[in-house]
Amino acid sequence: MKPQLTVTAPGKLFLLGEYAVLDGAPAAVAAVSPGVEVRFERPNGIAGLHLIAPQIGERLELCPTALPEPAGPLRFVLASLRQIPTEQARKILPGLRIVAQARCPRIGEKLGLGLSAAFCAAVTAGLYSLCHPSVALEQARPTVFQWALSAHRMAQGGAGSGADVAASVYGGILWYELETPDEPVIRPVHPVTWPTLVVAWTGVPADTTDWILRYRLASRVCPPAHACFLDYSASAVRDLAYALEHGRSLHHPVGCATHALRHFAQRTGFAVFRHEIEEAIAIARDLGLPAKWSGAGGGDCVFALAPNESAGNKLRAAWEDAGFPTLDVNWAREGVAYAET
Repeated sequence: MKPQLTVTAPGKLFLLGEYAVLDGAPAAVAAVSPGVEVRFERPNGIAGLHLIAPQIGERLELCPTALPEPAGPLRFVLASLRQIPTEQARKILPGLRIVAQARCPRIGEKLGLGLSAAFCAAVTAGLYSLCHPSVALEQARPTVFQWALSAHRMAQGGAGSGADVAASVYGGILWYELETPDEPVIRPVHPVTWPTLVVAWTGVPADTTDWILRYRLASRVCPPAHACFLDYSASAVRDLAYALEHGRSLHHPVGCATHALRHFAQRTGFAVFRHEIEEAIAIARDLGLPAKWSGAGGGDCVFALAPNESAGNKLRAAWEDAGFPTLDVNWAREGVAYAET
């Protein structure tokens, strides 16, 4: 290994299909920057395994052959370490220092941009490179995805679809569908033109695991409403993919997805629509732009898809005036990447 290996991975925005993807319906998920950066170093004079997250003041010194269970702020890094085959771990982990940092626009705040999945992708890709230095990343991506998906599920108690992990590994806009839990269908969506992405924070963090549990409970309240939600959500995702790839209006698929979850929420008491989300979406709608929440809802981010930068700037100003901080978030057409320095 050279003195340092640096790995980057993008975060994610769920465009459409959140929640429904957990029950076999497709979702559209996008990779976005900024994401995370992870450095792998071998400084002189250390024998153990050192994990450092300087932005949050976390530092662990571990025995490479006796890794702890994933817990605490570094649980996603720890879970990623546990995916390495034992024999390879014994070779590469002693004397290794891993420094993990977010390139997040608001350090220390939970925004819903998929940074936990991005850390799993970046750490996993770096470890895979150390284990298999002659294998090109493009060839390794399917294995990196499977390792990172296992790590993310381990650290998150099995919750989540893994679409955020796919976005971080592969980049771009993806069609993601769980035909089986361990072998999702992943295919790229190729927009004719990339809309201007505008993202704002609601100011309210959302616990994804908690909202998934609430969704599971709500699904049992009214099975017909749940089945209807899955059908309409799947239709919206198909329409979005078609609209992006054929240069059509995005208003209908975004509106259909919003209506599908709203109807499900009304029938089951799934109280995911906070007033902050409703207000931010209404501001975008008044400017003629399709907008919705990303991911679990209940807080975190809202986003809008504008036809050009001028329209995007008008929305940014309107959101800022209403007290919704806009974030410097852009499409990330490439997934996890590494470069030795």
